[in-house]
Amino acid sequence: MKRKFIYILSAVLAALLILTGCQQETGVLARVNGEEMGREELDHRLALETFFSPELEGREPEQEALLDLLIEEKLLLADGANQGIAPAEDDVEEFIAILKKQLENLYGSEEEYEKALADKGLAMEDIHSYVRNQLTIVSIFEEVTAGVEVKDEDVEAFYNDNKAMFEVSEQVRARHILVKDQDLAEELLERAQAGEDFADLAREYSEDAVSQAAGGDLGFFPRGMMVPEFEEAAFGAGVGEIVGPVETTYGYHIIKVEGKEPAKTLSLEEMEENIRSYLQEEEKIRAFSTYIKELKEKAEIERF
Repeated sequence: MKRKFIYILSAVLAALLILTGCQQETGVLARVNGEEMGREELDHRLALETFFSPELEGREPEQEALLDLLIEEKLLLADGANQGIAPAEDDVEEFIAILKKQLENLYGSEEEYEKALADKGLAMEDIHSYVRNQLTIVSIFEEVTAGVEVKDEDVEAFYNDNKAMFEVSEQVRARHILVKDQDLAEELLERAQAGEDFADLAREYSEDAVSQAAGGDLGFFPRGMMVPEFEEAAFGAGVGEIVGPVETTYGYHIIKVEGKEPAKTLSLEEMEENIRSYLQEEEKIRAFSTYIKELKEKAEIERF
């Protein structure tokens, strides 16, 4: 949950960074409960974010949106300090170790990672502070949303209002043997129809590297997933039937239909857990947004 929420925060900021904004002279941009926020603070955060995501380099932020985000974070961190909410140092170190490894892979080596950090005018303490702050916000999020529940009637209402989302088209489960030579395909068709084990033939002869080891098993698939010639043959055959050779751009296929699932609408019972989880996450985000709004309404915020 903690990693997921930090990624959400980063994604929100990344969306802000792709917007075009104007430059602002260095100076005080806002005052939050008497504490000044200047351009330097925004630049520092931008350096952090472009260090984490180099593809954002050179893109100017929409300053008001970025400033609003930093004001919200400042209020949340002050609220966390008042409540005594802080991450365990072990959690901070564990997350930093994972993040550092990912960034070393991104930059190509530990040396390049350290160079990029220095080029941004950043130090490891900046990384520690950022991670510590984000984990604090995650803890506040979990505290604020701990009591969020979704009623059964809300799950049922969502299901009834969105039944099209739960429609599943007709599907076929098939095995196939793919070869390039038509004569070999004809021979394999005869052998399979005569009773030889289809999966064994696929493992020995099929040139489809993906399904060969599984005896040619392609699992269930709906219309639109396979090339038209293959799809027509598979959906047109009965369960247990072996057909072919079917010529496609890949070669010649011998196809055995293993099963069929008719088009259907998944039941409420089948989807209840997924719907509840989705609605709960939505409700948590709304609850947290309301909490932030209340913090802002209670605070003294001046913009310049």
